[in-house]
Amino acid sequence: MSKLSMSTLTQSATWKALEKHFEEISQSHMRDMFTEDPQRFDKFSLKLNDILFDFSKNIITSETLENLYRHVFKRVRANVYAPGNLLQLHKHLLMAKDTF
Repeated sequence: MSKLSMSTLTQSATWKALEKHFEEISQSHMRDMFTEDPQRFDKFSLKLNDILFDFSKNIITSETLENLYRHVFKRVRANVYAPGNLLQLHKHLLMAKDTF
């Protein structure tokens, strides 16, 4: 699959939205975030078997995740649909299905 340079990633509109959002929330305090949202731990953590992934103690919001997902999915979509990549992806998926 084609490679994306860091400058390509950081010049996109979705990256700019992440940077703007970071500026908006960068001065936030965790204690205020937990006070404003008592369900914060439930929203920003998940448990897989015995492993707890707790992102609630990071300065993030639902908007942070939406912006991040939007950026990642746009990059993945751009890479997948680049010329020649669909055939390569199809080959990988065929090989992966045999492992399940």
